[in-house]
Amino acid sequence: MGEGSKYPSCSNDLRIGSIISSDLNVISYSVFYFIFAFFREQVCTIACPYGRLQSVLVDKKTILVAYDYKRGEPRGPLRLNTTANTGDCVNCNSCVVVCPTGIDIRNGTQMECVNCTACMD
Repeated sequence: MGEGSKYPSCSNDLRIGSIISSDLNVISYSVFYFIFAFFREQVCTIACPYGRLQSVLVDKKTILVAYDYKRGEPRGPLRLNTTANTGDCVNCNSCVVVCPTGIDIRNGTQMECVNCTACMD
């Protein structure tokens, strides 16, 4: 007799356990993929605690992404041959479009900001 037949219930339990764990892995992966495929940025703003935890860990030496009001204001559309005193912000909204959480950095520091610096370009 082989060693596998000596302990048949133990080997069956191991096989059943590996089947259950692989099923749980497939189910967990499917749920995770579904959430991130259909909710995308909402997961960052609603479920992810990163922005909230990051706001707690800020001190005076922390480098933060912020809108420069002195340079960007007053906002206005870019026009040729104008002498108006407008800032560098031309209201193109590219900073809002590239933001993974969809916030407008021009409205000030917000809890949803994860300091990814995508809006800085």
